[in-house]
Amino acid sequence: LRAAIRLGKCMENDKIPCDVQQAIQDAEKAIELNSYNAGAYTVLGMGYNLQKKYDQMEDALKRCVRHASKPTGCRDMLSILYYFEGRYEEAAAELKSAAEASPSDANVQRGLGSVYYVTGRFSDAAVAFRKAAELEPEKIQAHYWNFLALYRTGEKSEALSRIKSAAQALNKENWKSSVIRFYASQITEATLFKAAMDKDSETDKEQKCEAYYFTGMARLLGLGAYETDSPTLRRAK
Repeated sequence: LRAAIRLGKCMENDKIPCDVQQAIQDAEKAIELNSYNAGAYTVLGMGYNLQKKYDQMEDALKRCVRHASKPTGCRDMLSILYYFEGRYEEAAAELKSAAEASPSDANVQRGLGSVYYVTGRFSDAAVAFRKAAELEPEKIQAHYWNFLALYRTGEKSEALSRIKSAAQALNKENWKSSVIRFYASQITEATLFKAAMDKDSETDKEQKCEAYYFTGMARLLGLGAYETDSPTLRRAK
């Protein structure tokens, strides 16, 4: 717990002084007391990640997989490390093992879908993203990527049918639900950007950037209800 609190402070604000090495030492002590503690291994891996010591991070997470009683979170973190290192087969292997152990974990299914998508296995990606969407129907990411994966397989009618169903079910108070409704051609681009506006300047900037990205992607796919002089991916960049 002490190690997790130390790392939490570091991750919340990188401008305040924090002792990552002490957090790592605390995590190791916790593992000495209980080698089945997956949380301690997770903190250890996160600490090495903050130090950019990726070999040590991998070793810590592999130790978790070997010894922890519930290593699903460690497998998920390990898959992310492999993903960003371009080790996609290893990432998929970790996620498939995690999915077998925790079939109701939506995060694992989203990760598996991402690995399949980036390696061109769009049908498999669509299946994984659909499972994630069914497990957490209120989150738009899985709906969005399920739509893209189906679209890339050529199942455009199925993709549009699913995105329209998602648009009806999502909470409209969440601005990102407007993204799904935009892809379903239920609202215009102007309405999407209006939904992205926020009183907080930083949030406003971030959400507008995302809106540019989503409308740019829709343009590439030939989707969406566009106004004159539509924003593009370049503006998001």
